[in-house]
Amino acid sequence: MHEINLRVRDLPSWYRVSFIDDPIGIRIAAHPAAATSLLAQGVYEHGWYWTIEEATATELPTFIPPSINAPWGFGPLLQPGTDTDGWPCWTCAFPRVGFDDPNPDWKTAIALASSLAELFHGLNAVDVPIEGSQPQAYTVSTHVRLNAMAYGAPISATVSGWWAARIADRFADPACEHEAIRLITQTIHHAYAMMHGGDVTSLLLWERAFHFTNPDKVFFIAPGNACGLGYDYGNARSYPSGGYELSPHNTDHPVQQLSLLAGLARLSSYLGQKH
Repeated sequence: MHEINLRVRDLPSWYRVSFIDDPIGIRIAAHPAAATSLLAQGVYEHGWYWTIEEATATELPTFIPPSINAPWGFGPLLQPGTDTDGWPCWTCAFPRVGFDDPNPDWKTAIALASSLAELFHGLNAVDVPIEGSQPQAYTVSTHVRLNAMAYGAPISATVSGWWAARIADRFADPACEHEAIRLITQTIHHAYAMMHGGDVTSLLLWERAFHFTNPDKVFFIAPGNACGLGYDYGNARSYPSGGYELSPHNTDHPVQQLSLLAGLARLSSYLGQKH
């Protein structure tokens, strides 16, 4: 599978993740060959991801099979389209949960996070020849533990050697690093505040939700009990490719997971992934 091979060497890009501002959300674009492979895998038939099996217990909507022509996921949450370079893509808007509401809407957040977990799982399993001039930046893996009281929405990423080198090159300029800190902090804060739906002043007291350490390591922070995604969490694994693993810490619920994903996607957009 390409995700495993990415730890050994750089590979042509087969998917990318970008941030969208209005409405707040993300877009995942896939190389046409990767999109075709995703549809042929039959993720929904094999039940590769256990959220499908437990959807009934959480009263999630019926799973709609992957498509490049119609919305799909646990409900019609992943909207199909075509990216600017012609790649098939899926866009999703982050939901308002309303933490302080009498009846917060956690179901939609769980459904979206579970849908994205299916999409990333399928794309990471792609194992077909891909042609392209730009290498893959990273892969994303997400999970949703439906009955977990804590650490219920982990997220991790495998950073390629090419992207690690790009980070080091761009952030050698302090002005670029400072601009990335500003943009990503703003992105994570806005995404979390929108999904929270209430007064988050006390939750956004820190000035930075993004950190960089020489030469190429990045860290993302979301509101919570030391909630984050970064290199120094877990085993701090580096790979022969020159890349490394971003591991989660205390990602208890989907709002934290989606906020961190937004930050990672914003960094992608800032550094540039287009072909």
